[in-house]
Amino acid sequence: MIIKKITIENFLCYYGVKEFELSDGLNIVLGENGEGKTKFFDALEWLFKRSGEDLNKLISAKAYGEIDEGAEFKVKVAITTEQFNEKQTISKSFTVKKLADNEAETSSLTLQGVIEDLKTGERTPEDGQRLLDRIFPSEIRRYSMFKGESELDIFQNTDALEILIN
Repeated sequence: MIIKKITIENFLCYYGVKEFELSDGLNIVLGENGEGKTKFFDALEWLFKRSGEDLNKLISAKAYGEIDEGAEFKVKVAITTEQFNEKQTISKSFTVKKLADNEAETSSLTLQGVIEDLKTGERTPEDGQRLLDRIFPSEIRRYSMFKGESELDIFQNTDALEILIN
């Protein structure tokens, strides 16, 4: 799987739609303190894991502050990959409605997948979780998103390195 693009919309410190086009080879995320590097990885981590958290904590404060009472906007994280002559897009999102007294109402969470055949251009909807598990299995995901070597800890867990390689 080759990651081609990451899209973050109104997630935490990301206001509006931000698209990150990745180049072939190594990509490095650089920035000053407070520029959103950690939130970038938090967005990917949120996309890849099963939900169970308070969605209100993920809403961009700026996006919320910019809309009128009763208006809505979307919070979304998406990843586009290429593999096996297909382009796959997985997106996780919910809608926020601004209520009175600085309260927000959130819709149900959706995890959607789309597969595009690169030869024919045909696009097919796919269950988001099934597509995520197919292109980025949970056995690999758990060793891919970490914030420091201490969380990966492959040298202390003898099974970890074997599972990652397999």
